[in-house]
Amino acid sequence: MPLVSHGRVVGVIDSEHPEIGAFDAADLEVLTTVAAMTSAKLELLVEVDRSHSQYLALKESHRQLSEEIQNRTALEAELFNVRKMEAVGQLTGGFAHDFNNLLTVISGNLEFVGLAENEAQR
Repeated sequence: MPLVSHGRVVGVIDSEHPEIGAFDAADLEVLTTVAAMTSAKLELLVEVDRSHSQYLALKESHRQLSEEIQNRTALEAELFNVRKMEAVGQLTGGFAHDFNNLLTVISGNLEFVGLAENEAQR
């Protein structure tokens, strides 16, 4: 009896008996049923293998995607911190510039007062 899987013969169930015609119709029907069931089981095993391979590929894709999400989240957090530091730097620079302007005015006024005092002493 041929074992057929996906339309092609993949094996044979052979029952040898020394006497020709030793098997009656019921025996041949049992052999035919066993061959059909074996063929179905072979197809099922192939499908299980294919499904398992797809599962492993999907699992690997999920792992890679999870890793990419983690990397992206870390990069976004780093970018946020860099932008925050940049903003603090700009704010600090602005304060320093304004403070320097005030110090220049104070310094200039002190020089003016010093000059006026020197002229008053002369």
